[in-house]
Amino acid sequence: MNNIHGIPVYDLTIDMLNDEYGVSVISLVENPAVEKAFITLPDQSHIRLSVVDDRKIITGVALRADYPIYRKDPVTGKEYFFRISAEQIERIMQKFMAEKRLDMVNIEHDPRMTPKDIFLWESYQLTDKHKIGYPEFADIETGSWMVSYKVDNNTVWKAIKSGRLRGFSAEIFGNLNENKEKQANLSAEDRALALYLLTII
Repeated sequence: MNNIHGIPVYDLTIDMLNDEYGVSVISLVENPAVEKAFITLPDQSHIRLSVVDDRKIITGVALRADYPIYRKDPVTGKEYFFRISAEQIERIMQKFMAEKRLDMVNIEHDPRMTPKDIFLWESYQLTDKHKIGYPEFADIETGSWMVSYKVDNNTVWKAIKSGRLRGFSAEIFGNLNENKEKQANLSAEDRALALYLLTII
């Protein structure tokens, strides 16, 4: 897949040795670009008749494998899609954990809104076995990055319960590359675009 309706598709990759590459922050947003809201997990250990206590844990998609995400450069107006392979997602996950970004969270990608008491609870690549436990994610591509966060911030939890915050969105920095056989034919403009990407997905 080199293009979608004539719009080029790039593959995003990261350099494990470059400190600037990878996912820096996970944001809680109303409209995630991965187009899948998270779900809230009930506490199965304190069932009292029909009462289920909230554990304040949310689970959702951080990065979808091989899922094309549309972007338009605000300066040049150039349109493109980019996608991330399951292999690259594994590298991104590894780097994220190694850098100990477990509580790097903001709201709607606003660096001024970094609430406390929210931290990573679970991180894994989606398999068919996982989908059995979460039918809500049956249509999500195998190899996607799934995360669960513990939300002990009451203000944020109310926003989640009200539906104002509905999913995860990653802030990621990496390379944009066309398929290898097309690299030699890239224009100067495309080469500049392919060099670096700072995006919100």
